[in-house]
Amino acid sequence: MSQLSATVALVNRLKFKYLALLVALDDARNLHQAAEAVNVAQPSASRMLGDIEEAFGFLLFERNARGMTPTPLGVVTLAYARRALAELTRFAEDLEVKRRDGHGQLTVGAIMGAAPDLLAMAVAALKTESPLLNVRILGETSDQVVQLLHRREVDLALGRLTSPLQHNDFSFEQLARETLLLVVRSVHPLASRAHHVA
Repeated sequence: MSQLSATVALVNRLKFKYLALLVALDDARNLHQAAEAVNVAQPSASRMLGDIEEAFGFLLFERNARGMTPTPLGVVTLAYARRALAELTRFAEDLEVKRRDGHGQLTVGAIMGAAPDLLAMAVAALKTESPLLNVRILGETSDQVVQLLHRREVDLALGRLTSPLQHNDFSFEQLARETLLLVVRSVHPLASRAHHVA
């Protein structure tokens, strides 16, 4: 079999349910729980995983008494499965919005501290301009928001970069400067110092 035909055969075997099972396995690291998450019987889930591993030609998980651990190639495969499933899910949601005479979907990742004020005002203004736009907000911490961006599960994010190197990964705009406060116990030596404004 040529490399091209082997690739086509692999793509044909990667069904939506298979991607969902891989993501569930990555989350649960337990075949029984993953099977429940995708609503199939455990023997069926085991057979599906076997089919996937046969298609790839390598094990995705090491099985042990404590559960399942992704192999190095499994980690790469699971990251792809998560991205592909997220994009497929967003496509389906967007299509459903359009079917109901909407005008697209915007998925925003946001840290919870920003949601009540800045994000709420931005969404209100956006809905005034595009009332049929479906806006979905995922409230997470900054490190989780960055992961959502990496996995392409959100269109844009409101949060803080958690590493200086992330400046190279994303296009970003600073929206505000934050005041940082140091909070100590009343008996701490710093509590007796005069207040200073930095």
